[in-house]
Amino acid sequence: MPLDGRTILDFGCGTGNYMYAIKKLTTAEIYGVEPSDDMREKALSKGLNVRNGDHSVIPFGDGFFDFIYMTDVIHHVQDLKIMFSEFFRIP
Repeated sequence: MPLDGRTILDFGCGTGNYMYAIKKLTTAEIYGVEPSDDMREKALSKGLNVRNGDHSVIPFGDGFFDFIYMTDVIHHVQDLKIMFSEFFRIP
C-alpha cells in the first residue's frame, strides 16, 4: 500500500472516520487535528491520535508529516493563506 510507513495528517478530522479507515488498511502513522471538542472526543474514543488545533496553529513540528489531507473542511477555514502556510511548514 502506498501509504505504508508514512506519517499522515487528517486536518479537521472530525470524528475520525477517515483516519479509522486508513489505520485499518495501512501501517501508516496517522494523526488528526480537530478544533471541536465534541468531535475530537468521539475520535479519541476510537483510539485515534487526535490533537486540538486549527488552521492557524497545527500542533506538530516542522517537517513532521509525509502527507496531509482534509475532507469537507476548507469552507470552515477563516484564512486560507495562514492554513497553507502551516501546511507548507509541517511536511
